[in-house]
This record gives sequence, structure tokens and C-alpha cells, in this order.
Amino acid sequence: MNPLGSFKLTGKKETAPVREVHSSLIVANIVSRKAKSDGQALSVLDLGPARGGNVDFYSTLSSRIQIADLFQTITARKYAGSDEIPFSEILNYESTTRFDIIFLWDIANYLSPSQIAALGEQLEQYCHAGTTLYALVSSAPSMAKQPGKYQIAQDTKLWAEYSREEEVKSPRYSKTDFKKLLPSFERIRSYLLRNGMEEYLFRFKGEETSVSIPSQAWQGEAPQVDLEALPLIPGK
Repeated sequence: MNPLGSFKLTGKKETAPVREVHSSLIVANIVSRKAKSDGQALSVLDLGPARGGNVDFYSTLSSRIQIADLFQTITARKYAGSDEIPFSEILNYESTTRFDIIFLWDIANYLSPSQIAALGEQLEQYCHAGTTLYALVSSAPSMAKQPGKYQIAQDTKLWAEYSREEEVKSPRYSKTDFKKLLPSFERIRSYLLRNGMEEYLFRFKGEETSVSIPSQAWQGEAPQVDLEALPLIPGK
């Protein structure tokens, strides 16, 4: 069953959204393993739109969930196209708030380098050593004009929906770019999906990181990996 639901064509010229499903070593398995490593409920920040399936998934791990819908907020407040975005106003939580997992999805593709750096600085305030940041980065020459919609399935699948009716040039941010733009976050996993999107998993360095997880990039669909053999991601 497709958790994204059904759709209808309302005109001959309307292009149906592209819908894909990908095996993901990172999304479901790393999240669930982090829950086990902490032995505590997780605090989740989802910077994408609210999706019932994702909320259901988060609820199995946490009772503390924040949905920000960052891109929609930027658009609604007419910040799109601006050089500076007041992330301190958009992402404003209690000073004691700390998230264990942050889902950025593919939003970084639609931000300038300076905006990514500013977003990272704002998120740092709500991270602890070991907080994980998940992102999808386009490696293709072009991409959809707006961010896609993503949903985590319980069977380690990632459902994706996006429009290809109008495309724009992709910034094609690299690992080196993120190292410069997000200096407080360390890339610990990357995995290339079939559609040209690359999954990134970052870890906030904080004051210390006690477990070293080697960086690794996988090509193609998910290989058979013994997930139980992977080192746990440190929590609080």
C-alpha cells in the first residue's frame, strides 16, 4: 500500500507527481537503533510538513515531537528569494529544548550556502552531543522546483513524492560544502539513492563524541548489511 495516498488528474496538461519508494539504511534503522542506545524516549524535530505516517513512526520512539514545516513557513512569510532568513524567529523554542533527531529532508537544496550556515547555527542551540541530523541532497543536474514530500515506512522504506512538472538547477552541494557550512556537524553516513538523491546523516559534535563511526558512502540500492553489527550512535 502506498502511504502517500491516491491522486487524480484534473486536466490533460497536468503532470502526475512522481512517486518512488527506496530502501533506506539510514532513516528507519538508525532512528530505531538510536532509541535502543539511549534507553529513553527521543525528542524529534521534523522540518518538513506534517505527515500522519511520520508522526505515527515518531510516536513509537518519542512523545516529544515538533513539526516545523520550514519551507512552507519561509514561503508564507515571503522570505523565499531573500538573502537572509530569520531562522531565530521561525525556529524558536525554549532555551532548554534539546532534540535527539532532526529531519531536514531535502530543504537544504533550496537554500543558499549562507542560509544553510545560518540554519545550522540556529539548530545548534537545540542540539546536544550526539544529536543526529538527517538530510537528502540532490546530486543530479536538476531537481523539482519545490521540496518533495517524504514518509517513513515501518519496513525501512522511504516513500518520496515530488513534482517534475517544473525543474530548476540543482546546487549539487558536496560533502566538502557541508563540512564548511555545518562545521559543528560531522557526517557519519551517506548513501546514494537511485533517483540521484543522497542521504546524509550528520552528528552534532558538541563538546565531545565518545563513539567513532567511520564515514562511508554506498552506491545504488541498500546492500545487505548486518545492522546489529553497526556501532550505536551516542545519545545524551
